[in-house]
Amino acid sequence: MDRFRNIEKQYKFYLAFENSLYVDYVTEKAYRTLAMYMVPVVLNGVDNDKLLPPYSYIDVRHFRSPRRLADYLKRLDSNDEEYMECFEWKKRYQPKRGQKHPFCRLCEILNNFNLLLTRSAVSSSSGIEFD
Repeated sequence: MDRFRNIEKQYKFYLAFENSLYVDYVTEKAYRTLAMYMVPVVLNGVDNDKLLPPYSYIDVRHFRSPRRLADYLKRLDSNDEEYMECFEWKKRYQPKRGQKHPFCRLCEILNNFNLLLTRSAVSSSSGIEFD
């Protein structure tokens, strides 16, 4: 997250483009900027209105052409008052940090093997069962 804090100091927008545009496919790309003061510019196949706070993102699909999107981003960049409206949602919503990065979780488990033991094995006539 620290590298995004450095990016936040330099840039107002974050391109959150998914690799696939499936209706049920979304990753952390759009979410990671919600705790910062960067506006995600999203391109995905999901209904962002159901997943993200209102006016917290810019959906590429709402623009007829890349030029119109670029013109809109330039306008926001040059108008601080309009740009700050993209963060009004923060007065009503509080972003929560999601799950840890998988490598952080792996490191945690490797350093504390007990975290891996979430189920206990018991013997039975049919072999091993988990409860």
